[in-house]
Amino acid sequence: MRLKIIFPNIIIVLFLGFASYFLLVSNFREHFDQKTADKLTQQRGLFEQTKRLRGYDMLNVVIKRGRSRELSNVFKPIEDETKTDDEIRQILYRRAFTEVETFSEYWKEEYGRKPELVIITEHNGVAIARNTSPGACPAGKNIAKSLPEVAKALDGQARRFIWSVTKSPFAPGKADADACEMMGGSLLDAVIAPIWRGDEVVGSFLVGFDLSKGLAQEDAERIGLDVAYMEGSDVYSSSLKTDVERKELGEQIKGPLADEVKKALAGRKATGIVSFSTSMSNYFGIVAPLPGVQESSINYMLFASIDDARKPLDDFSIIFIIIGIAAILVIITGWILGNHFINPVVQIEEGLLRVINGDFKYRFEVRSAEVGGLCYRINQLIGVLTGEEEEEEEEEEESETE
Repeated sequence: MRLKIIFPNIIIVLFLGFASYFLLVSNFREHFDQKTADKLTQQRGLFEQTKRLRGYDMLNVVIKRGRSRELSNVFKPIEDETKTDDEIRQILYRRAFTEVETFSEYWKEEYGRKPELVIITEHNGVAIARNTSPGACPAGKNIAKSLPEVAKALDGQARRFIWSVTKSPFAPGKADADACEMMGGSLLDAVIAPIWRGDEVVGSFLVGFDLSKGLAQEDAERIGLDVAYMEGSDVYSSSLKTDVERKELGEQIKGPLADEVKKALAGRKATGIVSFSTSMSNYFGIVAPLPGVQESSINYMLFASIDDARKPLDDFSIIFIIIGIAAILVIITGWILGNHFINPVVQIEEGLLRVINGDFKYRFEVRSAEVGGLCYRINQLIGVLTGEEEEEEEEEEESETE
């Protein structure tokens, strides 16, 4: 009897509790997923605008530097007949090196980081200085032959471009690689401008910033999303913290996301929201071409952890605690109510058994508002059958039981 009272109520509580939980979780999961997708779309606009402005600022600074007296004086003729050609060239190299180092320090003071590459070339495209050390590669090499942007700068054009050093003659494994080992493996966001002396172009000034893990992490902190830079379908750098995740991201881009990346490369436009997973988390992401550059193989990816976005759903586990408490209350209440109704019935059953066994003097004294009247009538019946009248009036019995 008690189970008949408790069990249906337990079923109702559990059904309503779990149904409410899964309904709320489902609705809020959709809400958080949509919020993540909207954030990706919105922050992509901010990211691209920032990249364009940064590239514009870089280009303007380099153009201005190319017209400065300091760079112009690098090519100032040396009127000293006692100097040999080699000595004059060394003076030229030292002047140029001083300027590239000065510019590197200037950029660090103004923007917080040094350029990875600063190069000055002569009017014929031969590099005469590079930051890091005097005479460092590619000093002495004609880079205009392998880098069209240098030739354009020597024609008076300034521009921003991406320099994939790994695909240049200066990469490891190429003919001139040994002296340029420091340049291997770099993907540089670069700007180049002509160096003017009066109305004459006397050289070019190239500045490059590595699309490094550090840059990706800076961008990620600024926009609140993870960032990856890609050359084709190869991940060059990302803001992910572990090597395992970076490796898995590369596998995802070359695997499930390969078609989306190809579309972004072919159409030079962003993909829709794509989803992928690593061993650490599930993600939403967008792949798009890097803004402000013409190279068709350079992409970036913005992505955000769906699991992090859904973390507020963990608080919904309190519903299970509420369900448990409700179930316990149902059991306690059901047990109390069961006893309230069942105990008088048990007493009546035991009393009837005594009467059946010949105890005709037994009278029922069950004090219950629900069955008190029934007990009084049973007592009357026993009295009629035994010829004994009940002393108490029905009203008194009923009032007493109430």
